[in-house]
Amino acid sequence: MATDQAERTTKRWSGRTLKQQEARTGRLLLSPTVLIVLAVVILPIAWAVLLSFQRIRLLNIRGAGVVGNYTLDNFRRVLTASGFWDNSGRPWSTRSAGRWARSGSA
Repeated sequence: MATDQAERTTKRWSGRTLKQQEARTGRLLLSPTVLIVLAVVILPIAWAVLLSFQRIRLLNIRGAGVVGNYTLDNFRRVLTASGFWDNSGRPWSTRSAGRWARSGSA
């Protein structure tokens, strides 16, 4: 019985070249790293982008989902705010960074 199983294993691997076997092993070794990067980096970024298109308050964040009421109103509200463009039409400049640093907000 043990020889039958060994023969089946040998037959299964005998159809693949060494290069194919090494490629498969490499993919199997990389898969935990890919899953961790996906969970720690990609998913939070995607979630933040999805939330940026929804009108939701921080208190109601648990109610937010992938399927929601998506709108560009958040971006319109920020870009039309008077305080956003106070620096001669530029949202960020060295003058604002200097004032921020002097104010002790660092």
